Amino acid sequence: VDDDVAVVGDDGEEQEALDEALDTSLALVLALSDDLLGPCVRTLLGILDRIAAEPANPKVRRLKLLNPKFAAAVGRHHAATDLLRLAGFVDDAGESEEDKALAFFEDPTSSTSFQRVHESLRGIMEACPHLGAAAQAGRPSPPTPASASSSQPPRSGAAAH
Repeated sequence: VDDDVAVVGDDGEEQEALDEALDTSLALVLALSDDLLGPCVRTLLGILDRIAAEPANPKVRRLKLLNPKFAAAVGRHHAATDLLRLAGFVDDAGESEEDKALAFFEDPTSSTSFQRVHESLRGIMEACPHLGAAAQAGRPSPPTPASASSSQPPRSGAAAH
């Protein structure tokens, strides 16, 4: 969400503007290749999960832009930082260039935009399970039980009687 885009008006107009901005940012994030998408969505979801779990913890509410993990997974993707801004994060100049951050000051339990972005990211992870933890470790996702039984050759020495 660029700074020049304001969400104003009555609740219906605000909701429509949020929906449009959310759809646009999600589409741009989903256009990332799987090797970039997985870490991005997992990191975004982890950030919002931690805020939801520990809303009073100031450490989880401030994301330093130069943090190597954040920068590699999220910060380098404009659409991903737009999702955080849609969720309620704001730019925080910090005390120096190295201290620049995105900060969240709202109550996650009452912020509709936070909840909508959080739900959308959860939905992506549910719809794309291959982006989960197995992909994070660089391993292929484990086979489903149905495919495991049909794709494995019989063990040697095992004969049907």
